[in-house]
This record gives sequence, structure tokens and C-alpha cells, in this order.
Amino acid sequence: MALIRCPECGKEVSNRAPACPHCGYPMDASDSGRTLVAAGKRELAVDIGRSRGRAQRWVPWLMAAGSGAIVVGSFLPWVEATIPLIGTVTVSGLDGDPVGDGLFALVGGLALVLFTFEIVINASLKRLWPPLLVTLGVLGIAAYHFVNLGDAAVDVNSSEFAFASRGPGIWFVLVGAGAVLIGVLAEAGARPPA
Repeated sequence: MALIRCPECGKEVSNRAPACPHCGYPMDASDSGRTLVAAGKRELAVDIGRSRGRAQRWVPWLMAAGSGAIVVGSFLPWVEATIPLIGTVTVSGLDGDPVGDGLFALVGGLALVLFTFEIVINASLKRLWPPLLVTLGVLGIAAYHFVNLGDAAVDVNSSEFAFASRGPGIWFVLVGAGAVLIGVLAEAGARPPA
């Protein structure tokens, strides 16, 4: 019997132990991080999420939060304008003139949610270029509209009668896409070279 270090907590464990007695990390590499848990009369395969190193557990959460922000931001106002006698007018990404951009952000956000679930369920995604391309597309659309809405707001605000500003939706989409991009790049950096 030899003593090895647990990759999770760093304490010494017997090489014959099925799991670390200190933190419960599975030591058997053949089951690739999955364990069976009794649930009534049946057993369910449950990913205990420890196949990732401690430093990489935040990646799926960051990607999930970013994907959710993109989806929510598609429905929120991208621009808000206050005009006398009319009131406040808001336009979401799905209401705007190029409705395809808001729709692309929504569909892209939903696709990124699916990619995130794939990473969580299978502890990895075989190819990272699909979520990377979707993320860059959503980020490009959000950045384009962020700049254009800022320029339009400056033009409207220069008049004495109206006030316009970027709405929370464009911020959600922009920050969400940035978060997913950081997550995808962190996931790519954590992979061993092929």
C-alpha cells in the first residue's frame, strides 16, 4: 500500500482507497468522476462535479450566469427615451428595427446554455469552437449596438426636448457575452494540449 496525495484536498490517502476519507474525492480514475447514489429503490448516476480541479469549478457557473444574462437581456430594453407629450419609450432587442439582432442574441444565449449544460453533465465539451463562435457573434452584436445606441443617445440628448440612454438589456447582453467568453477561454486553457 502506497500513500498518494488527494488532488482535491492535498492530504495523504491510500492508493487503494475508493475515495479520500477527508473530502470524499473519488480516487478511482476508471469511473471518471461519477458515483452511484442510492435514491429510494433505484440508483442514479450523479456527477459529483469533482472531476474538475478546484480552480475550474467556477467556469460552468460563470458561463451559465453569462448565458442567462444574454437571454434576459434580449427581452429587456436596449434603449430608453423620454420625449415630452409622449412619455418614456423603451425598445428591447426583440422590438428594435433590426429584430434579427435581438433574436440572434436570444437564440445564441439559449445555445450557450446548452453548451454549458454539456460541460457540466459530461465534465467537458469535445469542441470549444462552437460556443466560442456563438459568444463572439453575440459579443460583436452587443458591442455594435452599445456604440450605436451611445452615439444616438448623444444626438438625442443634444436637443432640449428629449433624453435617451442605453437600457439595461444591452448591458446584460454585453456583460453576459463577456462572462461566457472568459468561461470558454478558461475552459480551453484548462485542457491538456492534444
